[in-house]
Amino acid sequence: MTSVTLLLLTLSGGYSAVWQHRQTADQETGINQQVLALSSLFIALSAAAQLLIGTQSEDLFTLRQMLENLAYFAGIPLIATAAVALSLGKPGQNLPGDAG
Repeated sequence: MTSVTLLLLTLSGGYSAVWQHRQTADQETGINQQVLALSSLFIALSAAAQLLIGTQSEDLFTLRQMLENLAYFAGIPLIATAAVALSLGKPGQNLPGDAG
């Protein structure tokens, strides 16, 4: 069951990364879309590493841990940062401190 879950996470993370990267046409929100694509890629790589890399070698296990840390400590905070930036930058929305 865990293998199916990791496979679905790998596929959905990879698809999300490709889809977000293709949505970068708008210059204003383009950088946020690229950040979301990169963080989705980190999460997909982490799931693929958990699925494919076992504990047979110390070097491969270290690579697996590095990819997991990349997803947890870079990917998830990047998603939160991009979500906040996208929510604050919506046109037609008055921000606190704005005139009018």
